[in-house]
Amino acid sequence: MAANITDTADLARKQAKQINKPWYQIDPRTSKLMSIWDSVTGMALIFTALVTPFEVAFLEAAESPLEPLFIVNRCMPP
Repeated sequence: MAANITDTADLARKQAKQINKPWYQIDPRTSKLMSIWDSVTGMALIFTALVTPFEVAFLEAAESPLEPLFIVNRCMPP
């Protein structure tokens, strides 16, 4: 049974490589860039989930756009 699943996965990989696709399309099954992007957005999500409630509850509003937390918050994806 396990050999059948492995054979099917190998066949799917071979078929994915044979398909000619435009350079701008990303295949999430084979792209290394996709895993890096997932990691970056996951870390940004964790940062936002932890820092934003703390910032809202305990910190004063930023008075200058040069404050470090203000700059970091502007760099985080929405």
